[in-house]
Amino acid sequence: MSENQDKKRKKKVISIDEKYEAIQRLDAGESAVKIAEDLGVGRSTVGDWKKNRDEIERWCSVHAGSSGSKPVKKRKTMKKSEYDRVSEALFIWFVEKRERDVPISGPILK
Repeated sequence: MSENQDKKRKKKVISIDEKYEAIQRLDAGESAVKIAEDLGVGRSTVGDWKKNRDEIERWCSVHAGSSGSKPVKKRKTMKKSEYDRVSEALFIWFVEKRERDVPISGPILK
């Protein structure tokens, strides 16, 4: 094996916002290899984002209203909770309170 094949790339977690931007770059004609290099991920990872584009785009459009808020922009996963409606309402409440600089602790969330 060559020296490059022996080294594993360190796992890098990309935000959903960055994944969406990568898909837009693909649509603009940029190569998956270039995007992968820029983001420090594998080419197949970029291909997975393209394959899951509908889900990523749907998630971004649902959360577009709060896209200016930091918690949504930095979010890494699209995992659903067992109680989707309650979880979504709590998240919206949390974002609104944080935008008003209201300190929120774990016990308050509970």
